[in-house]
Amino acid sequence: MYVGSSTNLSRRINGYIKKYHKEVGKFLPILYKEGVTEFNLKIFILNENYTINDELILEQYYLLHKEYNLNTLRVVNSVLGARSKSLYMYTKDYKKLIYYSDNQEDFIFNFNIHYTTIKDSIKTGKLYLNKYIFTDIPILNTYNFNNENISIEEIKTMLDKDRTDYKSSIKLSRKIILKKINNNEIQIFSSLKDSLQFLNKIGSSSKTTLLRKIKNGKPYHGFTCGWYGEIHKSIKDKSIKIKVINTITNEIKDYMSFRQAAKELGTTGPTLKKYANDKKLFKKKYLIEISI
Repeated sequence: MYVGSSTNLSRRINGYIKKYHKEVGKFLPILYKEGVTEFNLKIFILNENYTINDELILEQYYLLHKEYNLNTLRVVNSVLGARSKSLYMYTKDYKKLIYYSDNQEDFIFNFNIHYTTIKDSIKTGKLYLNKYIFTDIPILNTYNFNNENISIEEIKTMLDKDRTDYKSSIKLSRKIILKKINNNEIQIFSSLKDSLQFLNKIGSSSKTTLLRKIKNGKPYHGFTCGWYGEIHKSIKDKSIKIKVINTITNEIKDYMSFRQAAKELGTTGPTLKKYANDKKLFKKKYLIEISI
């Protein structure tokens, strides 16, 4: 006998029938060899006088039963288990909570978001679709999107549109902007090849040199070079301000430079600049933005 549980029982059983799961442990090798027709399936329905975690207590009871001898693990995967980790999806400014669940699998199967995407976002602060960020802790004083009674299907539709827009934005991001230093005239090119054809009319140019100039922010043939949609590091605009947002108190402060903001926050300018570029929270509460 084998006892198991799932947040989506039909998907789990379907995986057993179609052999989606790796042949590990004691149960699956026998199931795959003998076939599902050689097994009986019993489902416990808990819908009367139910209290939270009743299913975990029932599962643990059968795991300790001597006849249930096909389980490798004899301790129930409780609310502290990997499948039951809390997960929050916010907009990148942490101002709006899009969705929350006590089970990370809900994001994987409801919204088709790969677990490595979630893991990377939690660990590094990497944005999802350049709009959302995942955390395993709640951010206070945020607007809860679910309060509008938005259904899972509506969120799924929204994310599908965001994926389409994101793919289009990636194509746009490969465009090159050349900004003339002496008069701020801007030239936009759809590719590196097109921009190099233009630059070669001014002087001998190469792809390697252009990419290096984009990376280090140094002028090339009298132009500042950058990717479409980015504020290049080499463009020093006095109208640019550094905005520091306390995500806990919602207090916002403006500074004239990273150095000025860093001095008050007890860090360095390059450190704050990195947090701004990576869209990560400094000291787990300060969101650093560049405003114009």
